[in-house]
Amino acid sequence: MTEYDYANARLRAMRSRLLPATTLADLATLPDVTALLNALTRTPYREAVELALAKQTGLAALREALQADLYSRLRRAGRFFCDGAAELAALALSRFDLENLKAVLRGLTQGLAPEAITGALIPAGTIPPSDWLTLAQTGNPRGAIDLLATWRLPLAAPLLELRASQPGASPLQLELALERWQFARLTARREAAARPLQTLAHLTADIANTMTVMRLAGLPGKAAFLAQHFGDQTAAGLLVGPGRIPFSQLTRAAGQETVEGAVASLQDSALGEPLRAGLARYRATGQLSGLERELGRHQLGLARRFFVSAAGNIGVFLGYLLLSQNEAANLRRIGYGLDLRQPAVEIQADLL
Repeated sequence: MTEYDYANARLRAMRSRLLPATTLADLATLPDVTALLNALTRTPYREAVELALAKQTGLAALREALQADLYSRLRRAGRFFCDGAAELAALALSRFDLENLKAVLRGLTQGLAPEAITGALIPAGTIPPSDWLTLAQTGNPRGAIDLLATWRLPLAAPLLELRASQPGASPLQLELALERWQFARLTARREAAARPLQTLAHLTADIANTMTVMRLAGLPGKAAFLAQHFGDQTAAGLLVGPGRIPFSQLTRAAGQETVEGAVASLQDSALGEPLRAGLARYRATGQLSGLERELGRHQLGLARRFFVSAAGNIGVFLGYLLLSQNEAANLRRIGYGLDLRQPAVEIQADLL
């Protein structure tokens, strides 16, 4: 028995706790958020919802319950591992630390209140929720970075390096530095047990780069903007990785005059199929969210394959992280849709 066999067996059992798609579709037909919260008390979310309702109501209670439940379940899942496997599990959880730090820096730049910043976080990584609140209370990105350095957290390293070389770096440049650092950290692990981390890192980079390309396609004056802010007239200065899609192909796609042209440039890439599926939604709505959702759906397909194919590695844990995060996102989407009184069919169409 490998050090992953016990943990993977427990994780496969925990997967049965996730709500089936039919249940999510039924929840989207409820009349309001109060009814949704009541329905969730008859699911594995009961304890988290009841604790949240003791302090909050409506969407605030839903957000708090989903945050608390996700934090609890993923911390529990991480404790199934020991020794080298525990190190890889912590590295997998650090994806949430990265996303949370980006959200904190963004919120501080926008001057948001600390509670507004922390309300949008996914407190499921290696940094406890109380520390995120402290960071959100620093008042500005520089203060947050200084505090990270004082705490000697690894996330501070790429930000301090960028600040030393480019004082006054923009929020986008800070986020790029974090994403590139994380990609390098994940892909540097060469042991067999870490291969799913590399696979996910490459796909995450491909998805992020592809969405960057789609936003640039047809943008007037983009060459001058990119040269001024990133030192390159092409999209290369905004890309992470590379993943499986070469930078050369991505920069050609970014140079297209339309989103349709950019998709055509990537049709033979690793993401060609989900892009073609998302293009129909883009044409119907004019919104890039249709493309983004199909790319997200493609990533969830990888998560499900991890459950089937992963043995003796960290893949099952990664799959569980992604599926759990997606379920919380689906429930938030249902809650917001009910609050806005959107038709059930619209809410259901947005679920992954």
